[in-house]
Amino acid sequence: MKDNNLVTSFLEAVRTTGTMSDGVREMNKALGTNYRLSRVREWERGTRQANPATMQYMLTIVLTHALAEYGLSKEHIKKIIDSIKLP
Repeated sequence: MKDNNLVTSFLEAVRTTGTMSDGVREMNKALGTNYRLSRVREWERGTRQANPATMQYMLTIVLTHALAEYGLSKEHIKKIIDSIKLP
């Protein structure tokens, strides 16, 4: 993963298993939202900001992907993610 912002890291993580559009579709399904890739790109550029629930979702995806690359078990990853929540 490149050293970029959370949204860039999210898009890179979802591209490891599909397209960016697939990742946005999964996010919409999980959150009950209807975001388009263009909106996610606005978040990435900083022209708009995602709400906390959406940022938490992206953080969860990014951490899951990054920590798995370091060989952590799913159980350890879950414990770490559960301890890191946005207000």
